[in-house]
Amino acid sequence: MRRTTVRTGVPVAALFAAFLATAAIAAEPANLAGNGGFEDGVSGWLYQQWEGKQPPGEIDAKDFKEGKASFRMGVASASGGRYFAKEIKIEDPSQDHVVLVWLKTKDVPYGAAHLQIGIEGRGWLGSATGQTDALVLGGTTDWKLYGVFLPAGALGKAKKVTLFFRHDQLGKGTLWIDDLVVRPGKESDVPTAPKPLSLSGDTSRPDTSTFVLGEKVQLTFQVGGLEEGQKLTLPVRIVDEHEKEIATTSLPVVGDAKGHWTGTMDAPCEKLGFYRVRAELSNGARIESLGSRAAGYLTYAVVPDPAGRKLYSEKETFFGMQGGFGSWKDDICRKLGIRWVLDDSLQWKRREPKKAGEFDADKEIDKLVPIRSDGSKWVTYPLPTLFGAPAWAVDPKTFAYMTGALTEEGEKAWDAYCRKAARVFCHRYPDLEQHIYQITWEPIRPWGYRGTDKQLVRIYEIAHKALHDVDPKAVVAGPCRGIKEDDVPSMRELAQAGIMPYLDAFTAHPYYPMPSEKEGMVACLRNMKRTLRELSGKDLPMYGTEQGHSTDEDPSRELNLARELMRQNLMMLGEGFRFNILFYIVDYRLGPQRGYGYYYALLPGVPWAPGKIGPKPIAPALAAQSLLLEGHKSAGAIEWLGETAWGYAYQRGDDVVLALWDYGDKPRKVMIPVGAESVVVHDWMGNAKATPAPSGVVTLELGPEPVYIAGVSNALWGDGDKALRVAEGSFVSCPGQRVMVKAVVSRLKGGPDKAELRFEADPRLGVKPQTRAITFGSTEQVCTFEVDIPGNTEPGRYTFHMLLRDGGRDLGVAGGAVETVSPVQIVDILPAEVGGQARGLALLLKDRRGNGVSGTVGVELEGVAGVKASAEFRLAAGETSRVVVDLGKLDLSPARIVDVLTAVRTADGYVATEKARANFLLATRCRTAP
Repeated sequence: MRRTTVRTGVPVAALFAAFLATAAIAAEPANLAGNGGFEDGVSGWLYQQWEGKQPPGEIDAKDFKEGKASFRMGVASASGGRYFAKEIKIEDPSQDHVVLVWLKTKDVPYGAAHLQIGIEGRGWLGSATGQTDALVLGGTTDWKLYGVFLPAGALGKAKKVTLFFRHDQLGKGTLWIDDLVVRPGKESDVPTAPKPLSLSGDTSRPDTSTFVLGEKVQLTFQVGGLEEGQKLTLPVRIVDEHEKEIATTSLPVVGDAKGHWTGTMDAPCEKLGFYRVRAELSNGARIESLGSRAAGYLTYAVVPDPAGRKLYSEKETFFGMQGGFGSWKDDICRKLGIRWVLDDSLQWKRREPKKAGEFDADKEIDKLVPIRSDGSKWVTYPLPTLFGAPAWAVDPKTFAYMTGALTEEGEKAWDAYCRKAARVFCHRYPDLEQHIYQITWEPIRPWGYRGTDKQLVRIYEIAHKALHDVDPKAVVAGPCRGIKEDDVPSMRELAQAGIMPYLDAFTAHPYYPMPSEKEGMVACLRNMKRTLRELSGKDLPMYGTEQGHSTDEDPSRELNLARELMRQNLMMLGEGFRFNILFYIVDYRLGPQRGYGYYYALLPGVPWAPGKIGPKPIAPALAAQSLLLEGHKSAGAIEWLGETAWGYAYQRGDDVVLALWDYGDKPRKVMIPVGAESVVVHDWMGNAKATPAPSGVVTLELGPEPVYIAGVSNALWGDGDKALRVAEGSFVSCPGQRVMVKAVVSRLKGGPDKAELRFEADPRLGVKPQTRAITFGSTEQVCTFEVDIPGNTEPGRYTFHMLLRDGGRDLGVAGGAVETVSPVQIVDILPAEVGGQARGLALLLKDRRGNGVSGTVGVELEGVAGVKASAEFRLAAGETSRVVVDLGKLDLSPARIVDVLTAVRTADGYVATEKARANFLLATRCRTAP
C-alpha cells in the first residue's frame, strides 16, 4: 500500500474544530429576509411608495451594526408617523420562526418606535391578548439585538408575514434598523429582551381614587426597566377638567439595583372636583394605559363628605345609577349620592329559564333576610324588571331582545310568576312605601319586540292584576321606551290598544341627542307628560330607568359629555320625573359599546364589576348635584334669561336652589333677582362661595356647566302663592304677528299696597321696556303687554321677563319665551314621481300664520352637483298642501340618503331655510313585517 503524507502545518485538532464550525454554519437555516442589512439600499422594503411617498429616512453608511450600512428612520421636518415594512415569505408555517434585528434609538419619545407583525389572514401577532406591539422602544439606546418568537400556532397556515417598523412621531428622534433576520428557530434563539421601561402611578385610594374633602391625597409613581444608577426626571403636572394647571413638580428618578424606582408626593385636594395627573419621564415614557383609561395620566376626584347627606323616602329620592358595581359599591354610592339601583334578581327568564314553576317562592323567602335600615349602612332603593321573557313562554316569531308575545301556556305561567315575585319582593323590602315593578325592558320594534300592541298590553293586563292581588303597595310601571317626538305616537297607539288601565306609572329610557336643549328635549318631555295626562286622566308618575351616552373611550369628549348629561339630569328633575337612573357607573366593552362609564375600568380582562376604577369628570359633578338637590322637587323652569340660557328652581320646604346654565357658544352674563342680601353660589363641582346680592340681585356669568344658587327667596322662587306669575310662559309665533303676554299680580299677606311692574323683552324684538304702576286690591289683577314680532325676525327663541318691585324690594319675578317660526311649515319631504320617474320631491307645506300665504320653495341636494330647483305655492288660511319640485335628471341611487336644503320665500319677502334628510325610494316601508 502506498502511503501519502499531507503536510499542512495545521494541527489535527484545529482542522476538526473548523470542520465542526463549517457543519454548523451549513446547518443554520437561511435568512428569509432579503436585504435585511441594506446592502442594496431600500430595495424590497415598503414605505407607501405606490402613493409617491419617499422613504421615512435614509441609508446610513456611517452608523451601522453589521455589513456596510443601516437604515436611519426619522425626518426632522415631518409631522405624524410612518412605517417602514418588510414582507417575508414563510416556506413552512408548521415550523416555529424567530425574528432577530439590531436596533438603536436617539431621543425617541417613549413608545413612539415599535414593531408590529402582521400575519396574512390572521391579523396582528398578539391581537388575541390585545398586545399587538411585538417590540416597543423609546429614549436613547445604543445598538442592541432584539428578537421576537413566531410560534407555528400563531402562523397557522400563513405563507406570509409583514414586519412593520413604526415611528409614530417621525419628526422627533431617530430609530436605526440593521441586520434583520427571519428564519426557522426556537424560542431559546431569541435573545433575552431588555426589560421595557415602564411608568405607572396610583393614588392612596387605589381602588376608586375618590376622596372626601379634607382627606389627604398621596400619589405614588413606579418606574421599572431602569439600569442601576440610571438617572431621569419625572415632571408631574396636575390639571382640572378644563386642563387648567393646578400644580406642577418634578421628581428625581434613579434606578436601584433591581432597575426599579418608587416615588411619592402629596397632591392638591383643597377643592371639590376632578383632578387629572399628567406624568411623563424625561426620556418620553408616559404612564401606561390601563383598562379603559388612555396612556399618559391617572385621575382622582374630591367629593363632598357623605356624612352631610340625608336619607329621604323613595318617593322623595331622585338620583340613581346602573352598574357594574364592584366591591366598592357602598363606598361609591355613598360618595356620589346614588340611591336608586336596578334589581335584576326577579327577572322571569333567570328564575324559570326552562319551564313554568321552577321558581319556588317559599324557599326564596325562607333564605332571604328582610332589608331594613338602621342607619349603619347606605340605603339604596331597588327597581326590579320582571318580564325578561323565557323562550318557552313566548311565540318565537314575536320575540326580540327581552320581549315576546305570550303563548297560552305562557300567560298562565306569567300570572303565577308575578304572584310569586310580588311575595318575594314584599318580604325582601317590607319598609318601602311603594313597590315599583317595571314590567318590560325596551319593547321597541323591530329590535326589541316583534309582536302587536295588543299582545304587549296583555302582558301588562296579567301583571297588573296579579301584582295588585298580592301586593297592596304595588306600582306597575312601563312600557320602558323613549321620550323623543316619535315616541308620543307609539304611546298613543299603545293606549288605543288598552294599556292605560294597567299602568300605574310611566317609565322610559330618555336617551336624547346633544345638545339636548337645542334638539328640543324639554319640549319632548313636556309633550310626553301632556300626552300621558290626556290618555290616563291624571298626572302619571314618570321614572327614567336608563339615561347615558358614550365617550367611545376618547378622553377629549369627557368634559362635554359630563356637561350634557348633568344638564339632562337637571331637566329630568325639573320637568317632574320622580327619579332618573343614570348609565353606567363604570366602563365596559360590549361589541361597539364602550366609554359609557362615570369611572374608568382599571382591571384589564375583567369586563364587569372590576375591583379597581378611576373617576372621570362626571363623577364629582354628579356628587355635587345630588348633594345639593336630593329631596327637592321642581318649582318651575327658568327659561327667560336669554336665548340659550336655561334653568330650574328646586324646592324642599322653604329651601330653594336654582340651577342655571347657558348652552350657547359664548358665556352669558345675567342678573338674577334672589330676594336676599346674600346667597351661596356653588360651581358644578360643588365648591361654594358666599356672594353678596346688592338690591337683592346677583350677577353671574353662565356657561355650559350648571351653577347652583342656594339661599334664594322662597317667596320669589318657590312653588307657593306668588305675587307675580305669567298666565302663559311659552308662545309660538310667526313674524308679523302679535303676542299677548299676561302678567297676573296678587297681594300677598303682609305685602304693600302698591308696587311697580316692569316688563322687558329680548332687544332683538325691538320692544321697549314697559312699566306699570300696580295698586293691589282684594283680588288678583291681569296686566297685558303686547309684543309685536317684526316681520323680518329670524326663527329662534326670544325671551321676556317681568319684575314686581316695592321700592328696593323684589316681590316677584316671572318670564317666558316666544319661539318664532317660519310662516310656512315643511311638514314632510317625500320622494315623488315626475314623468314616470322618481326624480322629484313632494313637500307637504302648512300655513302657520292662519291668514294664507304664497311664494316659492327652493330645493337643493347637498353634495349632488347641479341639482337645484323650485316651485310656487299658495296656501289658504290654515291649509296644508302638497307641492312637487321637479329636480330634472337625477343620476342618484334611490336608496341614497341625502341632505335636502330648502328655502321658503313668501310673497311679502320673508325667507326661511331648513335642512332635512330624504331618499328617492317610492315604496313606503312597512312598520312591521307583512
